[in-house]
Amino acid sequence: MKIPENQQKNIKNKNIHEKFVQYGKTVKEWMRKCALLLPEIEKRRIWKKEGFSSIYEYSAKLAGMSRYQVNEALRVLRKTEDKPELRKIVEEKGVNSVKPVAAIATSENEKFWAEKVRKMSKNTLEVYVKEFKKQQELPGKSSGRDEFFREKEENKVIVNMLIPKHLADQLQKLKGKNEWKDLMQEFLELREEKLRRRYLKENRKREKEKKEKGIKENKKNKEIKEKKENKENKEIKEKKEEEVKEKGIKEINEIKEKIEIKGIKEKKEGDKRVDTIKKIEKKALKKEKNRTQNLFGAGSRAIPTNIKKYIVSTTSQTCAFPGCRKQYAHLHHVRRFALYRYHDPYQIVPLCKEHHMLTHLGLVENEDRLPRFWKIREDTDKYDYKRVIDERVADFRGG
Repeated sequence: MKIPENQQKNIKNKNIHEKFVQYGKTVKEWMRKCALLLPEIEKRRIWKKEGFSSIYEYSAKLAGMSRYQVNEALRVLRKTEDKPELRKIVEEKGVNSVKPVAAIATSENEKFWAEKVRKMSKNTLEVYVKEFKKQQELPGKSSGRDEFFREKEENKVIVNMLIPKHLADQLQKLKGKNEWKDLMQEFLELREEKLRRRYLKENRKREKEKKEKGIKENKKNKEIKEKKENKENKEIKEKKEEEVKEKGIKEINEIKEKIEIKGIKEKKEGDKRVDTIKKIEKKALKKEKNRTQNLFGAGSRAIPTNIKKYIVSTTSQTCAFPGCRKQYAHLHHVRRFALYRYHDPYQIVPLCKEHHMLTHLGLVENEDRLPRFWKIREDTDKYDYKRVIDERVADFRGG
């Protein structure tokens, strides 16, 4: 069955209303809980520790409470501090529930007023309290505590004590249409607030002095501790430095010893290689000398003309080193003539002056291969037998 549009709208409105009521109850409940915490927050000055300028700013920003709500909550909770029955109702129903009776309730009659608060609404309770106060002021009903002015004189008013008339006139103006006990109640509250603030101020001063004393003692203890730790750290540091120094000296001595041993060993190996090279040279010289006795120009330093023409024709009279186009200046024996004593045309290469010098300085790599594979090396090979022969030839010619 289809529900009419108007009925659907009414159902929707009712749901929204029920949600709003539910949320409102939740807000009231949490506002009541916040109000109960205010005296402790004020006592401990939590608002200041959290960076707020006052308890009013703290309450407004964190709980949405107005200045009036904060003052009323603090006043009512102070009044009910020694009245457990009323305090219980405050925790259950909130500060506003006992607000009408907070000023007149005492430790002796708190059960009476607690019962009235539980049974009556707030408005009904306010009317009842007003009528109750009037009833207390009727002739024969009033007490000395409820009545302010008892008797007048020309210049003074007696209220258990004499006060100047101008003060009495000022009190009369302040009272206005209200009751005397309400005015006195306000004075008492202001006095209590002043005493409370003085107490809090003195208490803060004592706490501050105590804190400063504690800080000084902590600082002194910290300095003593740091001094002790610095001394211990210094001793540990010196001990470690000594250990590192000893360890470093030991390592240096070990390295020196290894270097000396390695140097001796390398020297022996070098001498052995030189002896081996000498033997190889001697053997090769003897072998090649016997094998090439009948080759071209054997034994003569001058290269035969026919061999010279053939060698030069292979490079068009230019240097055979890769990339060089200079006129050749020397015919270089790849197999040293001083060692083999013959002119093999396949082991002689035409070179310019510069590349010829580089080969005899041992700075040409792959010399035993064809010239197109030749390239410059960074340093000489100290174990190359050709370098040894070139050095000896140079020494012989220089001598």
